[in-house]
Amino acid sequence: TVYDGWALRHCHDIDLLVDEEDHVSACRALQDAGVGQRCEPSRMSRGVRFLHHSGLPIELHADLFEHPFYRCGEDSMMGRCQTTSIVGISACALSPPAALLHVCGHASYSGNRSSLRWVTDAWSIAAKSAGLDWDAFLWDTARAKLALPLHVMLDYLAAELGAPIPRPVLESLARDAARAGPRAREAALFGVHETHRRLRNVTHDWRSRALLLRWWLFPSPSCLRWAYGVSSRSEVFLLYLERIVRHVARRVRLVLARMDRIRQMRKASS
Repeated sequence: TVYDGWALRHCHDIDLLVDEEDHVSACRALQDAGVGQRCEPSRMSRGVRFLHHSGLPIELHADLFEHPFYRCGEDSMMGRCQTTSIVGISACALSPPAALLHVCGHASYSGNRSSLRWVTDAWSIAAKSAGLDWDAFLWDTARAKLALPLHVMLDYLAAELGAPIPRPVLESLARDAARAGPRAREAALFGVHETHRRLRNVTHDWRSRALLLRWWLFPSPSCLRWAYGVSSRSEVFLLYLERIVRHVARRVRLVLARMDRIRQMRKASS
């Protein structure tokens, strides 16, 4: 709805936001249309995934976001949907503020964001949606608890790519991001999908590194449940133990490698 031509935007699948109570009838409608092969959803998603005989995946989602921390009340989103025309067919689609929130919010935790499709999607929505309701966008962002990652992402779009995002919107996101609590910071870190070493290298002070190390070794139990899809206390305990052992083993390897380099330098100098 925001690109000038279909060929400009690769579309891997079709995502449909459906009320959970309507999933049964929606599944039946897809099966009646010839979509026969059903795939299991991901461990975090409450959606249902189908595969058309042509190879096209079709996913029914009960939530706008797969990450369990980001829940924003999809009922309000459904209430602000708008009717649009897609290849001549009248269809219900997310409003521009909700679409922008979904694109950036999903990219904040998805490993697929490295494709950078979210950048062109978000830029196009902001640039081509005349009179975008930024108040609605900020309201939904606050409800979804996404202010922290969206502050970084939209600031990048505005500063580096000239996206027409009003300064008051960026300032409001910055204030909300500064007030983000521990769970919101954990959710943002969880979405980075980077190693502790790479994250440590982009920090600028020891306090930040200490906080990062504490999160890496002892995240909250809820964070481990998000990341690994576990539920029992014993599984959470084993994950804590694994993280500690991995960190100690990594430090031992670094020390041994440094000692080996020192020995080689001394042997070469003698």
